[in-house]
Amino acid sequence: MYPFHPMVVHFAIAFYVMAMFCEGLALFTHKRFWALVAKYNLGASAIAAFVTMITGFVDYAYTWMIGYGYIYLKAHMIMGVVFFIFVQLQANYRFIIHKFLPPMAFTAYLVMGGIGIGLLMGTAALGKTGVFQYGTGVDVVMLKRYRMEEYLKRLYRLDTLPNPTAEDSVFANQILLEGGSLDTLAQNPDETGLNYHEVDSEPTEEHKNPNSH
Repeated sequence: MYPFHPMVVHFAIAFYVMAMFCEGLALFTHKRFWALVAKYNLGASAIAAFVTMITGFVDYAYTWMIGYGYIYLKAHMIMGVVFFIFVQLQANYRFIIHKFLPPMAFTAYLVMGGIGIGLLMGTAALGKTGVFQYGTGVDVVMLKRYRMEEYLKRLYRLDTLPNPTAEDSVFANQILLEGGSLDTLAQNPDETGLNYHEVDSEPTEEHKNPNSH
């Protein structure tokens, strides 16, 4: 995984959260100091968000991902772009546009801030799931997942793997509780009941129709 995006993304998050926090203080205390702190934090967040988006596109282009990791990372990217648009609109409002709009526009600005915080949380959750659950961008994890998925596709003569079921999750948890892993499952077939040699033999009726289980 390339380090650029993970390094700069925290600046956009920190500046934005601080800006919205200070906007709340300015609203309740009516002190111009907090409004100025919010304004310049929001400007810094807008710049950091631009750098974050560019580095995110670069990392996305060169990151190895498979399966559901691709879906989560794609959703993470889309939500990140939406957040970037929100930050730019709010920063432009704070620095320029508010002079030409009625005071009621400030309410819409605050609502956008609440939505922006939600977008941040959702974007972070998608990125975390893609990396920590599906190993997106972590080469050693990608290799192990790729080997296991290719083995299962060849074993059952499938072009793509079906979505995992609740029963599959329970079985996987049992392996983890016993101190094993899916990679161990592939490397030690005699201990798990699976046989790698079945890959090169004719598939059984059950293998031909995996939905029969």
